[in-house]
Amino acid sequence: MQNQLVPKQVNLEGHTVAYWEGGQLSNSTPLLFLHGWGLSAEAYRDSLNALSREYRVIAPDLPGFGKSSNPKYVWDAHDYAKFTVAFAQQLNIQDVHVVGHSFGGGIGLAVAALEQSFVRSTIGLNTVGIPARYIPEVLLQKFIEVPAQAWETSFSPQNLHLFQAFLENCAFHPQTIQETLIPVLKQDLRHIFPKIASPCLIVWGRNDRIIPLASGREISQRIGGSQLIVLERASHDWSLLLPDKLAEIVFDFIGKVEQQQNSF
Repeated sequence: MQNQLVPKQVNLEGHTVAYWEGGQLSNSTPLLFLHGWGLSAEAYRDSLNALSREYRVIAPDLPGFGKSSNPKYVWDAHDYAKFTVAFAQQLNIQDVHVVGHSFGGGIGLAVAALEQSFVRSTIGLNTVGIPARYIPEVLLQKFIEVPAQAWETSFSPQNLHLFQAFLENCAFHPQTIQETLIPVLKQDLRHIFPKIASPCLIVWGRNDRIIPLASGREISQRIGGSQLIVLERASHDWSLLLPDKLAEIVFDFIGKVEQQQNSF
C-alpha cells in the first residue's frame, strides 16, 4: 500500500529536524535521501514522489538547511554522517539504502564508510569528495549552469523548486550558506572511499560544470566494486530535474542489490 509523502519533524540532540516520509511502507529497507548544498528535501519533491512508488522514502532537511535548525558550529561530512545515523536510529531504522546528491552524496559516502553495517547500498549523484582546485571558477560555472539547465529543461517546475529552496536558505540560513560553501567544495573524502563495503553506484551528468566527470571517475575507482553510470546531456542537478530517470536508475540498482543479498 502506498502512503503519500508528508512533512514531519523530530527533535534530535538539540536540533529540530524537518523531514519528509512516505511511500511503500511495506518495504523492509527504506531509502534515505540526502539533499544537495543550499537546497532542502522539499526541493526534490518530484524525485521523492517518484522514488516513493517502490520504496519507503525518508528525506531530512540537513541541519542548517530547509526547515531544520542550525548546528552550533560549522559541520563537516563526518559530523553530518554521525547526525544522519542518529536521525535514522531516532526513527527506529536499522538499515537503509542511502541516496545522496552533491553535498548529500558526500555525506552518504561518509555514512557508508563509517557505519558499514547500517548501509545496505549507496548511490552518489554528482557527489562531492574530491577537492575543487579553483573555487572562483566553480562559482562562475555554477552561475552559468543553473540558467543553462533551466533552458535545457524548458523551465520545468523542478527549476522553480531549486530556485525557491536556495533563496529560502539564503534568507533563513545565511550564516550556514556562507560558512559551508568553501568547506563543501574543498573537503577531501578520498581516504574514506576504500572503507566502503556496501554495493555502491556513482551516477554523473556528463555536462556537470560544477563537479567535473573526472571526480566521478576517481571516486568510483577508489571504491572497490563500485559502478559508474554517466548520463549524456545531463547537468549537476539532473537528479532533481529528471525525477523519472532518477527513479529508473535507483530501482534498477537497488533491485539487483536486494536480489543478490536475499539469495545468500
